[in-house]
Amino acid sequence: MTTPELEVQPQTGAGPIAAALLSAGLGCFFVGFTNVLAAASKPLTKAFSLYTPSGALSGEAALAVLIWLAAWVLLAKRWRSSSQPFTKVIYAAYALLFLGLLMTFPPVVHILAAL
Repeated sequence: MTTPELEVQPQTGAGPIAAALLSAGLGCFFVGFTNVLAAASKPLTKAFSLYTPSGALSGEAALAVLIWLAAWVLLAKRWRSSSQPFTKVIYAAYALLFLGLLMTFPPVVHILAAL
């Protein structure tokens, strides 16, 4: 009985995974950030209103998705074969997620929009 030979795959870094996590955090952050911008400025509220029934939320979400995709593509290309400090990337992604969620709560939006 013969044993099949195993092929050794070249080891790649966790860069694409880190890019996906960090870009998701950036996308969440920009949902909250554009929410605060729209609350602070009437012209931006009008500019973000891509679909009238949903108001400024349609433009806020569209811009955040574009930023998320751009960040994902750019980071994935840059970090393709590298190994990033995964713990730091996870902490940064969670911090961005937390800040993005925080900026969607009305009391926080009112405080930040008044600045």
